[in-house]
Amino acid sequence: MPPEPDDWHRDAACRDTSTPDDWFPDQPGARSPAGARAMNVCRECPVQQQCAAAGAGERYGIWGGLTEARRKRQRQARNRSTPPHIRHGTHAGYQREAYYGIPACDACKAAHAEFQSAKRRIRERRKQRNQWKETG
Repeated sequence: MPPEPDDWHRDAACRDTSTPDDWFPDQPGARSPAGARAMNVCRECPVQQQCAAAGAGERYGIWGGLTEARRKRQRQARNRSTPPHIRHGTHAGYQREAYYGIPACDACKAAHAEFQSAKRRIRERRKQRNQWKETG
């Protein structure tokens, strides 16, 4: 006999918890202590993916370690038919690829690395300038 579709429930880490209200905290998401406790249990759960899939359409609560806001962003991303134009070879292109969950192309990775390097150089120059002001 094949397993029932909801058989994953019996393996869920939250099944025997004494505080089921943690998965429906008063404050949204993981900001509250209750939400943080739920997220910690979900991180170690062996059926986290199945739970997240089951809760994909749910409006409230924490499902598979995903808050209401995170599930909403995932739904919105799925509803976008195609991502807007991505300017490849730019830091903005790298950010847009990350936002839409698209693997970054080599040109965008290189642009992002250059952007990070430039930020480090600027930080170092400011640090040196501040040291000169303090000694001078």
